[in-house]
Formats: sequence, C-alpha cells, structure tokens
Amino acid sequence: MRVLIIGNSQTVAIARGYKDIVASGLAHPGLEIEFQYIGMGREMQEKFYSVSGNEFSTHSRKTVPFTFHGGVIDYDIVGLAAPYFSSLLCKDPDWMSFGLAPNCEGKTPLSRLLVEHATRLGQRHVLAFLDALQAVGTPVFAVEAARLFRESPLVQRNDEALVAQIDAIFCQTMAEELQRRSIRSVRVPKESCDELGYLLSEHRSHKKGDTVHANRNFGVLMARQINAFLAQA
Repeated sequence: MRVLIIGNSQTVAIARGYKDIVASGLAHPGLEIEFQYIGMGREMQEKFYSVSGNEFSTHSRKTVPFTFHGGVIDYDIVGLAAPYFSSLLCKDPDWMSFGLAPNCEGKTPLSRLLVEHATRLGQRHVLAFLDALQAVGTPVFAVEAARLFRESPLVQRNDEALVAQIDAIFCQTMAEELQRRSIRSVRVPKESCDELGYLLSEHRSHKKGDTVHANRNFGVLMARQINAFLAQA
C-alpha cells in the first residue's frame, strides 16, 4: 500500500518515529509510507493548496511546492496531520476575557457555540482540502497532532482548565466534521495525556523555546498507531 502523510511541522516527529519502527522491524511489510511537511500550521488557516483536475499542489512561504495526484494514481491513501491542531485557536489572547461557568469571576462564560464556530472558521481550508481530495476519489484519513503542553506560555498565561476546555471542544468539533465526511482518524492515545488532556512531559520536545512540538518518543507512539490503522485499512 502506497501511503502519503502530509501536514504541518507536527509531521516531522511522526516521520522520525516511523523510521525507528521500520529499523526495529515493527512496520507492516505491505506499507510504503512517505511523509511530507507542507507548511506551518498558521499557513493552513489560509488556502494552502491549488487543484487542477486531479493534480494537487501545496504552497508555503518556507517550503517548496509539493505536487501529487489525487484518486489512487500516486498513492492508495492520503493522511493529513492538521485537522486536530488546536494551538492557534487556543493561544488567541481574546480567550483571556472568558471563564468557565459557574466560577467566571466577572469574566464572560465560555460559549461552546463560539468555540465551535471559531474552530470551523479557522479550519475551513483544511476541511476544504479534504473535500477536494475526496471529490476526485482519494481515500483519506486524519492524524492527530501532539496535544498542548501544560507548561507552554499559551496555557500558563491563562486558566489551564479553560484552555483544556477550548482544546476539547475544538477536537470534538473537528472529529464531528471528519465523521460527517466518513474520514477516520488516528488519535493520540489517552495514556499519552494527563487528566486535562495535556501531553505528558516525556512526549514533548524539550528543546529551548519549543512549546509546541512533540519528541521522537511521541513519534514512535503515533507511528505505531498509524501502522496498526493502515494494516487494517
């Protein structure tokens, strides 16, 4: 099976993890997986691709264009590691004026409908990309990105329970959008997260200044999840 997995910079850790499971002989022998980094997460809030017939081209300010054919011409299935990337929404400073009912302490109660609307607005180009792939008969699936870090500035400058709730609503909303399209997802295992859904310290990058990316341990974990998913696809 020829597989393409594309996405933002979160794809890099998964690609490294997959190399490790291949080296250790744990990869499914029938899989040929290609990983492609196509741009930063914030760039996917704009239209990051073009389509001509069944030819797709991605474009980014920091990466060279990547072109492939949809359907099952170049690949048997395409995975996108972008739909569950909530960090851009969660770090919006406007959330600092909201609180969780009933203990809002003078702040505006967080509205689920507001978060759902903001999610669909911010991810509209990601969803449109998936729609375009499906329109030409491309089998697709989604890969969840690394969860938020409890230690990241976007969490620490706000209420961590509030940020966790925004993240949860974001992920639930995207899961519903994907299910509506009959797109299956490879999700981050619950054992990789703490009680609020933040990524455990042993799976996050500890490079100075990096408060978003996961490490190779997480990459191996997700590569195993993808390997198992594709073996049954």
